[in-house]
Amino acid sequence: MQNSELKKDTTVASFISPEVKNALSRFLTADDSTQLSDSTFILSTCFGGIPAGQDRQTCDTLIFENSDTQNKCEKKLIQSFKSNLELLVQKTWIEKVDESLKAQVLFRINGLCESMETGDYRKGYQEFLKVMYDVVYLLFGAQARKDDFPEYAIRIDPEFGVFWWYIISLPTDPQWQENKYRIAVLLGMMFLANY
Repeated sequence: MQNSELKKDTTVASFISPEVKNALSRFLTADDSTQLSDSTFILSTCFGGIPAGQDRQTCDTLIFENSDTQNKCEKKLIQSFKSNLELLVQKTWIEKVDESLKAQVLFRINGLCESMETGDYRKGYQEFLKVMYDVVYLLFGAQARKDDFPEYAIRIDPEFGVFWWYIISLPTDPQWQENKYRIAVLLGMMFLANY
């Protein structure tokens, strides 16, 4: 995995709005709940999780407040993510050599969703990153492991390219508070649940 810090001086970054770049940078470093809320709102809007035109209060209710509304929305998001990702992986044409990886990924998607539903966000975060790298490999083959893949991804599908830039910018083993792991995964799930 490439992660470790926000990717700055790349062709990919030139396709991403300064507002989204700054939001991701703040998200990665924020411990302050206001900064985290601001950056989460911008990223969730970018990934289709919060419809354009909704206010920040809607985002805060869905992501930060521990309420019945939040729990219902989170469950629905996890189910949409699971269904969409499983369908995407199942319909992916792969080489014979990758058949066992495809089966493993389908199995691991269930484990990831169970981790999130039971509140094991740190484990869910680690598994989310691993699953994303494997799914992208299944979709794009060896191209996904090349250094220029982020640029390739943004050129063929700008929305997916921004999502992939988000994924490769996430640190592999951060030392965050539990809720920040949850938010990082939910943001990625938002994109894939709506993709």
